[in-house]
Amino acid sequence: MPKGFRKQIKLTSQHVGVERRQELLDDIADGNGFLPQGVDIKDMDVTFVDFVKEKLKIEIDGEQVPVIFLTIQRYTDFTKIWKFVDEYKNIKMPFITVVRKPDIQKGTNQAGLANIPGHQHWSYYKVPTNDGARIGMDIYKIPQPTAVDITYEVRFFSNKMSDVNVIHNKVQREFNAIQSYIYPKGHPMPVTLPTVTDESNVEDFENRRFYIQAFEMLLAGYILDEEDFVVQPTINRAMVLSEIAVDPSDNQITGNQNTRTPVIRSQGSVIIRNSVGNLIVITDCNTSYVVGNTQIINSGATFSISVPATSGYTLENIINYDSDGSPVLTPAMVGFTATTCEPVTITNSGATYSVTTGAGTTLELPNILIHSTLSAFTDTIPSVENYTIADNIYTNSDGSTGNTSEYGSIIVCTPQVPCLDATVENSGSTYSVTVVSGGLLILPDIEVTDSDGFAYFQPSVTDVVCTPQVPCGDATVQNADASYQDVITAGGLLILPDIEVTDSDGSTYFQPSVTDVVCIPQVQALFIQFGFLIGDDQTGDLTIDADNAGTFTSTTDDGSSGDITFSINSGAFVTFVNPTVLGIGDTIAVNRTITTGLGFAKILGTYV
Repeated sequence: MPKGFRKQIKLTSQHVGVERRQELLDDIADGNGFLPQGVDIKDMDVTFVDFVKEKLKIEIDGEQVPVIFLTIQRYTDFTKIWKFVDEYKNIKMPFITVVRKPDIQKGTNQAGLANIPGHQHWSYYKVPTNDGARIGMDIYKIPQPTAVDITYEVRFFSNKMSDVNVIHNKVQREFNAIQSYIYPKGHPMPVTLPTVTDESNVEDFENRRFYIQAFEMLLAGYILDEEDFVVQPTINRAMVLSEIAVDPSDNQITGNQNTRTPVIRSQGSVIIRNSVGNLIVITDCNTSYVVGNTQIINSGATFSISVPATSGYTLENIINYDSDGSPVLTPAMVGFTATTCEPVTITNSGATYSVTTGAGTTLELPNILIHSTLSAFTDTIPSVENYTIADNIYTNSDGSTGNTSEYGSIIVCTPQVPCLDATVENSGSTYSVTVVSGGLLILPDIEVTDSDGFAYFQPSVTDVVCTPQVPCGDATVQNADASYQDVITAGGLLILPDIEVTDSDGSTYFQPSVTDVVCIPQVQALFIQFGFLIGDDQTGDLTIDADNAGTFTSTTDDGSSGDITFSINSGAFVTFVNPTVLGIGDTIAVNRTITTGLGFAKILGTYV
């Protein structure tokens, strides 16, 4: 593709400055009228997980890498319910986990500045109001948000370095401007990337090895509670309209068309005001204007009438009703005082309750309290109502329950008969114990020694069945090749005879039967001879095998080769050491100091 070629062209211009700030405010208040939407920690958690799923979304081998939100809990609990597993129930990689640290810190969203004390509210939006008669304005107020810093740990798990490169490309590109943004409920909140660490266990050769890349992300957010929002009404204005008419025949402005009283006459523009000087309208010269009617409404809006402008109107009389219900007619806008009635006194039949109340009022009688002598039972009922006393339920001395059908009935319990202690013993009187009345006695187990001598315990007062004794036959004892055989009766004792051992040196001795025999090893003579050609001072290395391995105790030579020294396993040449043990695989070489003639050297020893 040519350099500078653009795949996508934005045909709409982006908002900047004041328009951009207004766009952000509209997004925050989206769906919530004129107020911003409330936001809490749960909203930030959900939006952050969506941020990871969308901004850090990657595909490996045609499959999207799953993202899991975890709390601080054991990883094994998570693996038990993990659905992304292979046929062997192993977790499939790669995947991404998001863990939020529970320790939420004081926020830095406001550049580290603290809130103003007192939980004050601040004007957020002014909303005009109009109910048809009054025009006003409501002020919407919100508190200062509570800034919080929330740390999220995003971990990427994979067993391939190529996958690690992909996630780093995504993360570093997203945070190439130091911070990215999430929008919980439309509120823009910055996310930074303080640290990136490697938690891989690739050095563990015994277990499964994989890469873990940990990205610590810090969300500088804030909490805004909708319960703290306040709507405060402000000044309302009432508008009264009057209408007048202009007579086009004489170009003078009149009030009522019947009286044609001049109001204003002008050769230029016509200014129309009411009697208190309020401007109604300004009309052009030679232009007619019909003044609207005057609307007369009482304060409760229960009366309304429309009259022509500048015309008089007489309000009708008002019908009032006195305290005794009789009608009284009075002029409008004139006060009315009802006839005063005497107070009323209310008492009960026993004269224990008395109260005086004014005429025309409502008196609520107090409830009646019902209780027993010791107040173990209490109840309340409305005054001037009947009350049914419940039956008295009791428990008798024998444990049965009963109830009295009438209040005040005397309860007579059944006399309790004293109980005597009981004695428990066996038929042979070898066991006897006393049990109190109503008590519980658990009999001890009995010990049974069976016919074969085996002893065991079983519950008392149960039948015992001994194992039948089977007659025993004689036993036969013999060795492996049946060269020795003997018979022993059941329960008898057979002492095996000793065996005779002839050792490797020809000596004989006796030892117990059925015991291992170890013979003395036979020692044989052994020697190794090395030869020298004229002019040779050293032999090559001889590797010891099974035929010449042994312990060497002496050496001899031709007598004309000078000093004879030996090198064992490529070591330094030294004089012969008695003893010298040479095993299979060892090497030996010989050196002489005089090389003028033929020569030899020999080492002598033994082997087993």
